[in-house]
Amino acid sequence: MRTRTAAILLLLFATTILLAQSSNPRDLFQQALVRQTANGDIHGAIPIYERIVRDFSSDHPLAAKALVQLGRCYELLGNPVKARIYYQQIVNNYSDQTDIVRDARAHLEAADKPDTLRNIATPPTDDPFSFAISPDGRSVVFAVTAAGLGELWLHDLVTGKSAPIAGANLERSSIGPSGDAAPFWSPDGKSIGFFSDQKLKRIAATGGTAKTLADAPAPAGGTWSQDGVIVFTPSVFGLYRVPADGSEAAAPIAMGRYSHPQFLPDGKHFLFYSLTVAAAAGVGQTSQVLRVGSLDNSEVRPLQVQALSGAFASPDQLLYAAGAGIAPGAALFSRRIDLQSLELTGTSTPLLDRVAVTSVSGAVAVSTSASGRLAYRVGLSLPDRQFVWLDRKGQPAGVSFLPDPSSPCCARISADGRTIAFGRTAASSSPFGSVWTIDNADGAQARRLGIGAQVAVWSSMGSGIVLGLLRPEKPVSNLASGPSSILRESADGEQPDDWSRDGRFLLYEKIAGGDLMALPLRPGSSQQAGVPIPVAQTPAAERNGRFSPGGNWVAYQSNAVGGRNEIFLQPFPGSPDNRQRVSINGGTSPAWRGDGHELFFLSPDFHLMVVTIKFEEDGGVSIGTPAPLFPAALPIGSEYDASWEGQRFLINRPGPTNTPPIIVISNWSRSK
Repeated sequence: MRTRTAAILLLLFATTILLAQSSNPRDLFQQALVRQTANGDIHGAIPIYERIVRDFSSDHPLAAKALVQLGRCYELLGNPVKARIYYQQIVNNYSDQTDIVRDARAHLEAADKPDTLRNIATPPTDDPFSFAISPDGRSVVFAVTAAGLGELWLHDLVTGKSAPIAGANLERSSIGPSGDAAPFWSPDGKSIGFFSDQKLKRIAATGGTAKTLADAPAPAGGTWSQDGVIVFTPSVFGLYRVPADGSEAAAPIAMGRYSHPQFLPDGKHFLFYSLTVAAAAGVGQTSQVLRVGSLDNSEVRPLQVQALSGAFASPDQLLYAAGAGIAPGAALFSRRIDLQSLELTGTSTPLLDRVAVTSVSGAVAVSTSASGRLAYRVGLSLPDRQFVWLDRKGQPAGVSFLPDPSSPCCARISADGRTIAFGRTAASSSPFGSVWTIDNADGAQARRLGIGAQVAVWSSMGSGIVLGLLRPEKPVSNLASGPSSILRESADGEQPDDWSRDGRFLLYEKIAGGDLMALPLRPGSSQQAGVPIPVAQTPAAERNGRFSPGGNWVAYQSNAVGGRNEIFLQPFPGSPDNRQRVSINGGTSPAWRGDGHELFFLSPDFHLMVVTIKFEEDGGVSIGTPAPLFPAALPIGSEYDASWEGQRFLINRPGPTNTPPIIVISNWSRSK
């Protein structure tokens, strides 16, 4: 049997050699056919078929057959647009070849209808917007995450199989607008960029070791040019560029509430989503606009369309979703963009009735490829979330609040334990969210405190509250004790972390840089009211700061140890040089027991941890060994808070996730 197989292979090889030496058009056709069918060398067959059509066009039967095979080759390569060109040539130029023309018309007729190539059923994920179809339209990369951890998977549209990408591990950001991995392809389809653990990374599509390219504390999308430049949103306040090989540090391009960039064909200009607040409209009145930026300068120009983030589709179409919200989705439209003037022309045409969108980050669940294929997810029905009280063993311990479909987050318990403040990111009149309070006794909703904010911290008496508020004058976060009482205004993007028990200091963090600052609220011996003082301002990212009950220490997380977040204790006032490490194997989101004798935090696998803290008479501190309490299974690090006595914990628990399939279609333009 082996001898017979070897003989057949030898015969095919010899036939190929003989045909390659021939200039006879029929020998050339057989040579291309052997490459295409026997050897699977489609790319090698194409130039031979093209030579036959070019040099022997007068031989109508043979040239028409070569055009048919060219069409089939490009169909196999996932390029129906190119295939259609060859079938149309047969109809236009070879009408005397009746049978071949009939075959070509059948292909064209099929191409006139949108073709659903595959419904990709993915494992459940809490990051459903993170997927991207490859440039050749043959693969789809997507994120599979649960409780904030997961990995990238790759689906092969040819074999129909999906598998994890080795080394593409995901750890979702604790402060990102949607925590997305947001994968994107290199133009050659050999590498994938993505976000994990507050970093921009790249990895080979076949797997391997992921390479870190830049910090990305609150990522919102990236794109890769043919010249090896990646444009990305490291935080919610700007667009940056970095070489794809990581040879240089990231540099800013334009600052603003920008996200989801995508390069245009020239490799210099790119689309992106812009969310702004109109000063004349009042708090919460927003403008969602697609803009065009350039690598050559910081100027940006708006496209005259109100939309969420868009996708460019070859050769000259802008795809975008109009409207806002999360479920049941929004309609997808297309409109021509003039690639010379970078202006929209013609009218908008509806393509799909319902694609998934979210106003939290402007994401639209659509991805395009140069092959003409399009991938999307339908409007998502995200699971309701529910605040529940659990004891130190993870068992129910108190009232369970009603499930909330508006994506509640960032819960904080007042000092007296009577009221809970939390943010809502959906079902709000502002894409930036709103802050609400509920009564801890019975879960009754009390009132909305502010629009344009998600994060709030209480004063020690429970009668005052500070919001991370978006003001209408500019798209930045501000620290405010109410919608009209501004404590601090900055263009850097800041959010409050804690309020000292004596009421003197407000602890806040810079979102983009990951620095912790303290804002004196009244003058002291060495502080001037309203003039910030650094708490932790280092090359690393320090976040989620909490004052100790006595106000002399600050607990926070920092990724200074090999890029992994750990919990530290630092004297206040003081310097990071004097801080002490609390966690051993990673940690985020510290929270104190009311008397300061215990500190809680989340481990990398999202177990709630506890460590004993003893404050010494000489001003020092003794730190015990961290121990696990129970698995919290939280999707985002800030989704818990501890009661004053440290015996109960408020957990923001998600319901079951219903993940729609990723739908891949070809000839999408024929649905217009």
